[in-house]
Amino acid sequence: MASEPGSQIALAQAGASVAVNFRERADAAKTVCNEIRAMGRNAILIQANVSVSTDVKRMVKEVEHSLGGIDILVNNAAIASRASWKTSPRKNGTRYSQ
Repeated sequence: MASEPGSQIALAQAGASVAVNFRERADAAKTVCNEIRAMGRNAILIQANVSVSTDVKRMVKEVEHSLGGIDILVNNAAIASRASWKTSPRKNGTRYSQ
């Protein structure tokens, strides 16, 4: 989850239902969900590590079941590495995929 939840709040203000994903910061994600719900919008909280394909598949199923599908996706996940792109670990052509 972003440390600044501006996109989630802006989408809710525009009328969207929002799935708030977090990997480790459950309290911050709960705060964002509560703020969205206080606006009268639907928000769900989903713990998932987006670098793990099984987590992503589970998350998508939960969103589809709870919200009816995904219309807008905001990806705020990032990986920082000091290694060169030429020497960094790869699997199936994708950095750090599992």
